[in-house]
Amino acid sequence: MEKIKRLSFQKNNYSACFLILLVSCSLAALEYMLDGMLSRDGFGYLLYTREALNNGWQAAAERFPELSGYPPLLVMLMYGAGKLGVDYELTGRLLNLLGIIFTGWGVWFIGMELYRDRLMALCAALITVSIPKLYIDGCNILRDPLYWAEMVWACALFFRSINCCQQKIKWDYWCFTAAYSLLGALSCITRKEGFFFCGLLAAAIILTLPAGWKNKLITLLILILFCVLLVCLPDVLAVPWNRWEFIDTWGARWQ
Repeated sequence: MEKIKRLSFQKNNYSACFLILLVSCSLAALEYMLDGMLSRDGFGYLLYTREALNNGWQAAAERFPELSGYPPLLVMLMYGAGKLGVDYELTGRLLNLLGIIFTGWGVWFIGMELYRDRLMALCAALITVSIPKLYIDGCNILRDPLYWAEMVWACALFFRSINCCQQKIKWDYWCFTAAYSLLGALSCITRKEGFFFCGLLAAAIILTLPAGWKNKLITLLILILFCVLLVCLPDVLAVPWNRWEFIDTWGARWQ
């Protein structure tokens, strides 16, 4: 009897995920059919990637100096697809669509973690993917959908790691810690706000994690290690990125 209940629960979970997937894809496809034009920023990322593919990253940075100050994960992925012979514009649009889908799945996962109510979690996820800002960006080429997905899933896995810590499941705890640290680090090379988000994660580790100071310190070091490695990744791949420009920009606003 217990086995039947477990299978039924899994089937309902798959049904909820499929419904979120269907709604996300339907809204994005409808928006694409009504207005498939790229936004100004999306067109800029497309031109930046094209220039990097044709003449190299340095030439692209010289031609589009403003874009070289943005975290480069999106254009790096589009560049990689172009090098493999894949349509890089289609890659950018699909990455945005996947970002919206995973954002919806992440909201559903968080709802299940917090409320243990499948219907409430599903409603929250469907409302999320139905927000015009999200499904409009789902057929564009922007950094926001990737950042939302990384942020939501980092929070979801952080909540799960807290449960594992309370139940003293060590292996799962460290796996979830590595996963949300990786997502937090990815957010740093997706949007500038990712640095602030990782700061909030660090504060949450110190203030809310039900563990001793030794485990808190190790968890914090794992997050910092992932952030340092991924922030340095563009330099390893010779991708130009003025990563400290946002500090100068924010400082100028207060002058």
